[in-house]
Amino acid sequence: MDRIEVPTTAEVTGLSGADLDRALVELESARRRLEAAYLAVVDRADATKRFDHDGHASVRGWALALTDASPAETQRRLQTMRALRDLPSVAAALAAGTIGVEHARDIARLHANPRVRELAVEGDDVLVDHARRGYARLSEVLQRWVQFGDPGGAERRHDRAHRDRDAHVFERDGVVHLRARCGTVQGATVLEAFARQCDAEFLADWDTARHLHGDDAHPGLLERTDAQRRMDALLHMVERALSAPPGATPPEPVVDYVITAAEYDAALVQMRTGARPPAATVDDIDTRRCETSTGLPISARDVVIASLVGTIRRVVVDDTGRVIDLGRRRRFTGASRDAVLLGDGRRCIWPGCGRDTHRNQIDHTHEHAHGGRTRPDNGGPACGRHNRLKSRGYSAHRDAHGIWHILRPDGTEPTDPAAA
Repeated sequence: MDRIEVPTTAEVTGLSGADLDRALVELESARRRLEAAYLAVVDRADATKRFDHDGHASVRGWALALTDASPAETQRRLQTMRALRDLPSVAAALAAGTIGVEHARDIARLHANPRVRELAVEGDDVLVDHARRGYARLSEVLQRWVQFGDPGGAERRHDRAHRDRDAHVFERDGVVHLRARCGTVQGATVLEAFARQCDAEFLADWDTARHLHGDDAHPGLLERTDAQRRMDALLHMVERALSAPPGATPPEPVVDYVITAAEYDAALVQMRTGARPPAATVDDIDTRRCETSTGLPISARDVVIASLVGTIRRVVVDDTGRVIDLGRRRRFTGASRDAVLLGDGRRCIWPGCGRDTHRNQIDHTHEHAHGGRTRPDNGGPACGRHNRLKSRGYSAHRDAHGIWHILRPDGTEPTDPAAA
């Protein structure tokens, strides 16, 4: 077994700068390789029935007795162990440290679903490729693999969630509680409206802080906490609903549904004939899409219904998910801004950030001042902090696979340890 060097607390105290970067990367790599070795040991104990030596009924009891790990943690490891038996590429990537422990565990959860297990096994190499492109991307991919790999199951889940929708508002011991659940169509609208109102509450606090403190304003000086703003946002949504006159026309839809033409056509056929939609294959699953612009999977049938009773807009994307040119403008506003968000979601593209908010700005990857066009494939969402870092020499570009890369002034990426 390879020797893994673990720094002492005293040694860590003496680290700074790029040494901290390198130490973190090395420890994460070691954690991944240790997890792979742990799973191999447990798998061997299961195969040889070593657990029977002290009278354990299964390898689970053997592992719990020897490690005193939590039952939940042990169960996650055993689920991953069983999946890696069928997924040699995932197992090799974890052992090499090129994918993370959570990457492997999430893939194992996909494998644990008997209705998509065959798809996962066939797509072993493809899943590793997705995992190496980042955890956030993998999470979205796995949602789609469940959605399109088991379309009948997805429809049943959507139907059950909508059928069992419920809401309660009640008082207990002087505190009012709210509890609700619903399907993705209603939920997407609630999530979007709530997020917008929360952003509005933050901006109101920020304007007050800037008025009182000028350029010294920072989030610590805001008059309300995040929790307080969330509650006030909900109250303001209720107040606006109560103040609307009876019979008032509802606003335009606040949620964008993103669906491929093939998925839309298949849903129309299903609604007309009752035929079940075909399950995806490894060859086509990554080209299929039916979700909100924030990545929430949604029923294609519900999207068709929404398009028949409401307004729709046609958005054309290329095979990397980028929305095709919607015209030249100086600033990313209106349709151009929407096109970038529909293609990439609202999350900041900066590594380690992923901030999801309407306050994110659309960043020109090739600066407008240097000839960059204001078109969807030359923009990506970035929070204000990271958008401003371009003035310090950072840059961004998107590769042929649609993956964003941020570059330091020296040409290296923040995902790698700094040189100094």
